[in-house]
Amino acid sequence: MEYIIGPVIAVLLSGAGIYVADRKNKVAEEAIITRIERVENTIKVIDTEVPKRMVTLIAPVAAAVKEVRKEIGVE
Repeated sequence: MEYIIGPVIAVLLSGAGIYVADRKNKVAEEAIITRIERVENTIKVIDTEVPKRMVTLIAPVAAAVKEVRKEIGVE
């Protein structure tokens, strides 16, 4: 009788442990997916904003450099 009950109890306990671990992993997976989506959205914003900001910063500098070159007589 104990030859049957022991393995059955072991299978039931291991099944319960697997279920608990699986639930914990699903919660962690959802948190990671949320973080990845946030990072992707941030990257999209950076990809669109950085070129605009670079143009607004570089255009006055380029004009000033052109003016300096003209004053020096390089152009």
